[in-house]
Amino acid sequence: MGALTSKTKHGKEQEEKKVVDEKAEQKKKDETKDNKNEQPGKKEENKKVWNKIKEKFNAFKINPESKFRTFWDLFIFLMISYNWITVALRCALYLYDYYWIPVDVVVDFALWIDILLRFRITYLEYGLPVTDSKEIAKTYVTSWKFYVDILANIPFEIIGYGAIPRFWPYFRINRYLRAVRYFEYFEVFEAGFPSVHPAIMKLFMYLILFIHSHWFVACVYQWVLETEVTPFPGFMLGEMNYSIPRKLIRAVFWAVGQMNGYANTNPSSDFETWTMLLVTVVGLGLYVAIVGTVGAILGDLNAQNESFENFMDGIKEFMAYRKLSKDLQNKVIEYYTHIWKTRKTLDEEGMLLALPEHLRIEVSLFLNKDIIQKIPFFANIEEQFINSLVLKLKPKVALPGALIVRKGDIGREMFFINRGSVEVVTEPDAEGNIKVLVELKEGGYFGEMAIINNAKRGASIRAKGHVDLSVLTKEDFKYIMQNFPEHVRDSINEEVKRRQAPPPTTQK
Repeated sequence: MGALTSKTKHGKEQEEKKVVDEKAEQKKKDETKDNKNEQPGKKEENKKVWNKIKEKFNAFKINPESKFRTFWDLFIFLMISYNWITVALRCALYLYDYYWIPVDVVVDFALWIDILLRFRITYLEYGLPVTDSKEIAKTYVTSWKFYVDILANIPFEIIGYGAIPRFWPYFRINRYLRAVRYFEYFEVFEAGFPSVHPAIMKLFMYLILFIHSHWFVACVYQWVLETEVTPFPGFMLGEMNYSIPRKLIRAVFWAVGQMNGYANTNPSSDFETWTMLLVTVVGLGLYVAIVGTVGAILGDLNAQNESFENFMDGIKEFMAYRKLSKDLQNKVIEYYTHIWKTRKTLDEEGMLLALPEHLRIEVSLFLNKDIIQKIPFFANIEEQFINSLVLKLKPKVALPGALIVRKGDIGREMFFINRGSVEVVTEPDAEGNIKVLVELKEGGYFGEMAIINNAKRGASIRAKGHVDLSVLTKEDFKYIMQNFPEHVRDSINEEVKRRQAPPPTTQK
């Protein structure tokens, strides 16, 4: 009886275990089925994310004249300068310490990024920007500079680490190949920093070239000393047991003297003689090129100033011949000096007239459109009228204290204040005192009624300091009015009548 009970109990346990296993297996199947159902959705979502990333990457382009390009190239130029300085130094002194490796890796990584970014830099073809990624890549890959960039970045030092440690630095000499882009970088800097005079930028370019070339020659001299181990005393400046800074100072001194033809050492071996001969020939050629170019740059820089000085000499001779008063001569000199300092030209109007009409309209609109549209007469006038108006504006400069308009005179001009400020003043009283009624600042205007009718000036206006003005004459305004439809003239006349109408009286 006990055995039967035990058997029955065992059978029930087997059945319960079977049921549990079946449930677990069914749950596993359900989960697998759910995963299969969810998998296509996840794949679709991942595909959308990847497509968005791809679209953003394809849309990413670098304008060659953008600030990003300018500052990126400046950063890369610093990285390249690091290579030029350290590679020469390490080769000259046979420095092969491991602490150089992390910095080298960072610099090389930045230069590889630079190569990748060059696949995104747009360029102009027949005046139109080329933004197609394939065309940009094709143009870069088919240029010889692409292969130079790649060759300059190949880490040959990985091979060198299997060689004698003393010669490790020599496997980074290929970094000097980036020198082919030296002048290109400064073309980018010149375009990216328009506030710096091009001549100043060129001087800076040749100054850096001068420094790098002397550093390289100094390292060559030190390399000869270290390679010979026991160099001839007459070829050596100082002692071989000097510290590295003292060695480098003497090496730079030798480079400066040797490159301009001043032999401050006496070679003994053929190796030393050929080194001095090569350095002298290359150095003299470089000096002639740099000094000649710098002289031409300085000449161009002073050419404009010389032309102005010659012009002012003629003006002074004329005023002396006509016996103008000293005070009047000083005003004339101050006027022309201010014009030259602020514009670097004495014929601003002629310079604008030399532009094509569409460019002249754009420049004039940029300078004056906001001011013109503040005037009630022209607030709601069609754009073609405004374009014609700005083309007729003429530049004018008023000196400090100069009376621009006088009360009671017949007005024939309207003035727009581009820079500076003017004061509306009263007539002198019995004691000669003049009161300032109101001050008009940059962006203001006055004399608008003068171009509409023949009204006399209602007040005197004088310049507070140097004031740059744009002037519209009555004759030019009338000429424009004749060439536009009747509704334009009616709109302006209605505004004039509204302004001239007496204010409404209130009834008590």
